[in-house]
Amino acid sequence: MIFTSRTDRLARASMQSKLNLFEQHLSTLEISSSGKILHVSQHCLSQIGYQLTELVGQPLNRIFKGLGNATIEANTDYKIDTKNKRSLWVKVDVIDQAEGLTEGANTLLTLFDVSEHKAQNMDYSGQIAAISKSQAIIEFDLNGVILFANDNFLKTMGYERHEVIGQHHSMFADAEYAASEEYKDFWLALKRGEFNSGEYKRVGKNAKEVWIQATYNPIFDTNDQPFKVVKYASDITQSKIQAADYEGQLDAISKSLAVIEFNMDGTIISANDNFLSVMGYSLNEHFGNHH
Repeated sequence: MIFTSRTDRLARASMQSKLNLFEQHLSTLEISSSGKILHVSQHCLSQIGYQLTELVGQPLNRIFKGLGNATIEANTDYKIDTKNKRSLWVKVDVIDQAEGLTEGANTLLTLFDVSEHKAQNMDYSGQIAAISKSQAIIEFDLNGVILFANDNFLKTMGYERHEVIGQHHSMFADAEYAASEEYKDFWLALKRGEFNSGEYKRVGKNAKEVWIQATYNPIFDTNDQPFKVVKYASDITQSKIQAADYEGQLDAISKSLAVIEFNMDGTIISANDNFLSVMGYSLNEHFGNHH
């Protein structure tokens, strides 16, 4: 009996020591079965700015913003209403039937401050949302199967979302290119995590020719392994058509007129066949000479 009594005292002392550590260094709340707050650790009180007497007997939604009558779920992020209205996000660990709690309490909530991580994620989300408004975005798995496409991309290519999700990227390539070794190598490189960018000719709905300026970006997991590819693209079809139109016009002019080009000091850098024929020279005889 002496051994048992001493063992019990040591166990109680050990438990009390752990609770003291919780009190000073962890943000914890002890909750009754009806969801009332029965105790809040000093560390937690210092974070949220309340006195213990202001919270004991209060429901959890007194500090958990938007909780209502719902129960707290483990490993979930919640926004806390601090007394000074500071934004505090916490991830909650839930231990039911915890030992050594305040009388009447049967659940221990441990709160971990994730405000900085949450703010960073919100910043990233805001940046992505801004990019999504101006860029055509599409996501693929490593085999080229379409996982997601935003409205800008769908509008550019002329499709509805249900027409592309689950399909392969090759639906946007002409048949000859899609069957080529070059295309196969293109996806193998992306699968290895290699970035790709440039101007690409693609095929939209009803065989519409689409030119895009795009980047194919492999996305890496926590093990530094690629797991999907995100493409950001801008539609440059009109500028390509305009450039082709200008090129056609210049070609037509060159066929009908004698044209010669000089740099700023008057040195000849080019002359078309019409000019050379009129003047009776070859380009080699003129190139590099002064006007």
